[in-house]
Formats: sequence, structure tokens, C-alpha cells
Amino acid sequence: MENRSGLYIIINKINNNFYIGKSKNLRKRKTCHLSGLRNNKHHNKYLQRAFNKYGEEYFVFNAIEYIDDEDLLDELEQLCLDEILNKDNNYNSYNMAEKTHGIGLSKDKNPNYKRRGILHQDSIPVVKVNSKGDIVARYNGLSEASRIENISESCISECCNGKQKTCLGHAWFKEDYYINNKNDINLKDLFRRQRSREVVITDLEGNFIGRFDTIRKASKVLNLKEKSIVECCSGRQKTHRGYRCFYSEKFNFKEDDINI
Repeated sequence: MENRSGLYIIINKINNNFYIGKSKNLRKRKTCHLSGLRNNKHHNKYLQRAFNKYGEEYFVFNAIEYIDDEDLLDELEQLCLDEILNKDNNYNSYNMAEKTHGIGLSKDKNPNYKRRGILHQDSIPVVKVNSKGDIVARYNGLSEASRIENISESCISECCNGKQKTCLGHAWFKEDYYINNKNDINLKDLFRRQRSREVVITDLEGNFIGRFDTIRKASKVLNLKEKSIVECCSGRQKTHRGYRCFYSEKFNFKEDDINI
């Protein structure tokens, strides 16, 4: 692994269980992981237990992809997590269930600091919040929100647990948490990167197809893969299923181009 920014994976060679993460310096991140694991102080207790059981020689650290763009790195990490968090053989989802939402709060102001508990999908109400702090939707649990919004439960849960800032253009919180801590949450920080997710799709000849406010919306309307849209927008992939994709701020619009 090089001294570069990117996504990485830790694989248990015995059972193929794995852990996915990101870092601005993958080599240093590997060193930190190994230091914690060797000293039995790793933050992910499930990975630590497996390391203790099988031994260091049965774990490999690999770079998934080197990515210098911070926005792209965040997007690709989340796409990877959305794909794997419903699988049983990853260490990420085990650890995620024990984290609580605390973005924008210091330890002394966060009432959930050091609290542990799973966000049960049908028992804890969640709210969808826009960049102004308005609650635009309220649901009785993750499964209801996922079904109605057509968003993966893991994406919403990541927001509610504080691991991800926003999910496809909105912030998500446990309802009680948001009501009690609204004034202390830094919404500006949560939404500061949303503009980069607006995308433009053209055909292979450069003819305008549509402008979408989120990658997910473009994916749904045109039946495209979200990860491939991101890859095209970043220039790492030329086309996807007969389309070209661009971040809107890098595209020259004409008068008859419209939003979707």
C-alpha cells in the first residue's frame, strides 16, 4: 500500500470476512490498524476478536483504489458500504450498530456519547432533514423510510449512527435525537459537499439528456449504476451504457438544457 489517499480492504483469509475503509494515507492507516490489533486495542472489537483468534498471518491489507479527490473518495466509500452492509461476512456492519449520532457535537455536549445500542429498523422513528434544518419527512423506522424513499436501510442507518453525513441529498436522524439537539448540529458541515453530486448526462455524441440533482436520481431514471456514474464524472471511465456523465459544474450548458 502506498502513501496515497484511497479505499482499502482488510481480508480474513480463513473465512473471507472483510473490513472496508478509506484514508488520506493508506500506508499509515495500515500501520495504525496493525498497531491497534497487535496491542489488542483496535476500535472494531469484531475485527480484533478475529485477529486474536486466527493470527496476523491470516489477514491481508489491500488497496481497492487510489483516489486523490476527497469528494469522490467519500462517494465511492459510501457506494461500497451500501453494497456490503447487508452481507454477513463484513466487520463494518457489526461495528456500525454500536455507534450513535454525534456529528457537530463535542463529547461533553453529545448526550449519546458512550451510549451503545442498535438502531432497530421498526422501533425508533427517524426524520429526513433538508439543508435548512427543516424536517421534510418522518418515519416510524428504517424499513418504512427505506421502502417509501427507495433508499437502502444501510444508507439511512449510516447517517443516523453518525458514520455518514448525508444520504442522497438529505440528513437523517433519530427523531428524538434531532429534536433535542437541533441547535447544536452543524448543518453547514453536513451539507457542504452536496453541490458536487449534481450530474449531467449526455449521449455519446454529446447531446444533452438531462441534469439530475443527485447521482441516485440519474441512476434510477436512466437505469445506470451509481458507481459507474461517479467513475465517469471523475474521468476514470469514459462511458456507461451508451452515456457520458459529468459533474454539473464542469459542464457547459445551453439555453434549452433543463433540470430533471
